[in-house]
Amino acid sequence: MPVDTEHAKYRGVDYTLMDDVAAGEAQVKSKGATYLPKTPGQLAAEDDPNLDPDGNRYKVFRQMASFPDLVGPAVDAMIGLAHQGPAEFELTPKLQSMEQNATRDGQSLATVAARVTRYILLHGRCPILPDVDEQGIPYLSVYTGAALRNWRTAYAGMREKVVLAVLAEAYEKENPNDKYKADEETQYRVIELDPDSKGLKATVYRKDGGNWVSVEELVSQQLTALEEVPIVVPGSIDLTLEPDDPPLWAMAGECLKAYNISAHHKHLLRLMAQPTPTFTGIDKEDAPNGIGSEILNIFPDAGAQAFYMEVSGTGVAAMKEAERDHITSAMQYAAQLVPTFAGEAAESLRIKAGGRTATLASCVSMGAAGIEKALKFCAMMVGDDPDKVSYKPNLDFTRADVDATMLTLLHGMVMSGMVPRDVLWESLRRGKLTTLDNEELEAAIEQGAQTVAAQLGGGNGSSGGSGSGAGVDDSGNGDSGGAGDRDQKPA
Repeated sequence: MPVDTEHAKYRGVDYTLMDDVAAGEAQVKSKGATYLPKTPGQLAAEDDPNLDPDGNRYKVFRQMASFPDLVGPAVDAMIGLAHQGPAEFELTPKLQSMEQNATRDGQSLATVAARVTRYILLHGRCPILPDVDEQGIPYLSVYTGAALRNWRTAYAGMREKVVLAVLAEAYEKENPNDKYKADEETQYRVIELDPDSKGLKATVYRKDGGNWVSVEELVSQQLTALEEVPIVVPGSIDLTLEPDDPPLWAMAGECLKAYNISAHHKHLLRLMAQPTPTFTGIDKEDAPNGIGSEILNIFPDAGAQAFYMEVSGTGVAAMKEAERDHITSAMQYAAQLVPTFAGEAAESLRIKAGGRTATLASCVSMGAAGIEKALKFCAMMVGDDPDKVSYKPNLDFTRADVDATMLTLLHGMVMSGMVPRDVLWESLRRGKLTTLDNEELEAAIEQGAQTVAAQLGGGNGSSGGSGSGAGVDDSGNGDSGGAGDRDQKPA
């Protein structure tokens, strides 16, 4: 079998989807019908050379759709929340330089930790390959979850060890006709136990004339005693090579559902705004060439009629509501991964989340465990004691400041009734946005509602309640429940 053969459990399509959704609207739309299928009418029109052979109808259909860019900002917010506090670590003398230069391109351990968390959140895993350079200096190579294409394991006693790892890497192939141009190609790095020397063998394969050929081979004796490939693959809940579900998979799915509904919603609105002029009772050659107040149309037959054919718009409101529901669900899925700021909220999350096992804390913990194991491998490679290496993350997220994205996620949870409103108030205080306590914030909201009601209703309360009158929702419609019902909404 060729070197690019993928493991049966490899989830390449899932990794691509997560990367595209995290990249945002432009990337999602560039994939065309992959994420927004064409309608039967659009397909039929494209098959007819007299209707839409260039696919312009679908292009407009796609362009008018709105994709909610939530996954990328959520990942950034979670990384900022989880890595504001410094990790605690101990390095052996020969590993001291790795604190500031942990990779070949000079990234620090703190940067490596953030990258590992990012890939775990998006892909459910992050392969880390420890190695030493030509001068014997140790370093870590951090790969995306999609890079580990194939692997094999074997048991040594009760312990499972990796005996083969195949990693896809990108490299620049120079253009022989243009020194300023280079094409990005894929190469495969195969790391395995050498059956002859019992050391580690790394072989790099590149495509040449349709065949994969070896362009580099290196055999190392430095880890012979381990009898395993020193690759570490932290996931969202463990350190096994078994791929975990991407923690933000459900959130990405909700964003794509909202995108599809948005396309049909905007398409229907467009049709409603463009009624079709229709004429009956006249021959085709007598049909008017135009319509409007400055054009005189005379029909030879008194029974002729002119009118507009309009789309009724049935279901427009339901489509809009469904789109909002999916966006809200997306924020809820993200919020379920985030640690809350009160014991009551944590208990509520345990009840609501049910069987969900991956959390931001578990992703950070597993990432740190993977980094620690990789650093121990580095210590062995340079002859240091691996037992003197440790790397522990700072899991006290409650001390972290809360940014706008995280506040949006928490607000979505509060509005959906998943956590009490006190959680949002505590987040505002931790973000240094207010010093008011809960009672003062509730009183300020009540006073604001009364002011709005007075401005809208001339100072009188609405018929919905005896309190301050109608609140105003995000659509501009009054809340007929009145201020009395406002306090009875999910906290």
